[in-house]
Amino acid sequence: MLFLGLAFGCGESRALERDIFDMAWSFNAKKIAYTIASYEVLDATTSSFDVKSVEIWTCNRDASNAKRLTSGHKDVKPRWSPDGKQIVFTRNEDVWIVNADGTNLKQLNKTPLHIEELPEFSNDGKSLFYVRTEVVNTAKEGEKESLLPIDSQVMSHSLVSNQERERFKSDDEYMQIVPNRADSSEVFLLYNRYDPKIKTEFGEGMLTDMITLAAAKLDGTGRRVLKSEPKYFVREQGKDSHTEIQKIRAIAKGAVIQAQFWSVGTERENQLLIPTLNGVKTMKNPLTDFNDISTDGQLLLGIGILQKEEGEKWSIERTIQIVDVATGEEIYLDRSTLLGAKPTAIAPKPAPKISFLPPMAALEHFAKAENAFNETAYGEAIEEYSEAIKLFPKYAAAYNGRGQSYAKRNEWNEALEDFNNAIGLNPNEVDFYLGRAMMHFMLSDDNLALADYNTVIHIAPKSAKAYNERSMFYMAIGEKEKGLADEAKAKELEK
Repeated sequence: MLFLGLAFGCGESRALERDIFDMAWSFNAKKIAYTIASYEVLDATTSSFDVKSVEIWTCNRDASNAKRLTSGHKDVKPRWSPDGKQIVFTRNEDVWIVNADGTNLKQLNKTPLHIEELPEFSNDGKSLFYVRTEVVNTAKEGEKESLLPIDSQVMSHSLVSNQERERFKSDDEYMQIVPNRADSSEVFLLYNRYDPKIKTEFGEGMLTDMITLAAAKLDGTGRRVLKSEPKYFVREQGKDSHTEIQKIRAIAKGAVIQAQFWSVGTERENQLLIPTLNGVKTMKNPLTDFNDISTDGQLLLGIGILQKEEGEKWSIERTIQIVDVATGEEIYLDRSTLLGAKPTAIAPKPAPKISFLPPMAALEHFAKAENAFNETAYGEAIEEYSEAIKLFPKYAAAYNGRGQSYAKRNEWNEALEDFNNAIGLNPNEVDFYLGRAMMHFMLSDDNLALADYNTVIHIAPKSAKAYNERSMFYMAIGEKEKGLADEAKAKELEK
């Protein structure tokens, strides 16, 4: 359950292998926490391994300053505090915390026959949230332990009072809890929904196998379902596809969903559903194993498979991979540096130029602006975007958001200036050009509008949205034939 591709076993001593797992961004995306597992390969043909220890490590975003924080145990799923000073993780299914420099290691709870998983810091860093699963040992005397989950709870743990509290009491099977980074009073919940009305041979009520993502206030009120999908695909009349929700992460704009999509006659595709100002962006997951996304939604983090060539020989290795969501640029961190060894020169691709991310205060103003925009409070949104820009002048997404807000108020020139600034900071983001194209159109400059629509198609030639947008533009200026051609192209790409 803890390590993808690793099973537990026992046997005679062999040389230990080491590998990298469990990556997490710090809130400002300048540092990475990850784990290194040391294990014996018992039988490679059956993927049988004996994990000896799992250590928490941290490094800078370029893999420099790799440092081990824990050792001698099996420590997994590290997550950063908002100020970057602490890391929470689980050890032996209990919650532990350690300072980011490796000092002040503490065990926060000890719960036999309960498993704590996926701890997360609250937005103010004063509390933790995690899922606790009660288990029973079904093994007979003398047999190897066999734990069966029977109940799950959502827990909060105050780091101020050191007190625990159960949240969201229900018969739902909870899988994950993640704070809403845009609203400190709200969390996102991922769970298998329980329906008390279903009748079974044992009575009424059962799990529905509907994996549900919901947002809810911490006091238990205001629960609203954001997405719900069957756990298993059952082909029904008129339904030939299935989306399996696997896990969630939170960014300033909402909850990011990792999912697996497939339809009849096609291969499964791993996808990421990322909320943006203009809706949800669905992208094919470029990582071998997605682990995290930066708070501003710009940088993916996970495992990548790197091919190395040395003369006529080649080999592959797993290492940390970073992907820029807007441009698709990738960087692979040096594996030997991450493992604490002397760095070696490997450059399969040039490292993308990724600018430093906004400070936490700017992200907070940005999140408030997003909320205000979604509630059509455009004046308030403009004020909050402006504060974010003041704190971080290179905040392209904030310029874009403020431009969208000005556009909603029919302030075309102000919006145009903001879209110009956004494009200057990030010339590869198609939404920025679409916003500017609309402003050129509203200001009766059709040539410049068309130039922007053409740029969008140049950047994203397989985007149905790009052709749809240009189609509507052509229709609006009376060029029906070109509009219909773009409309047909969009439908072709949507297939």
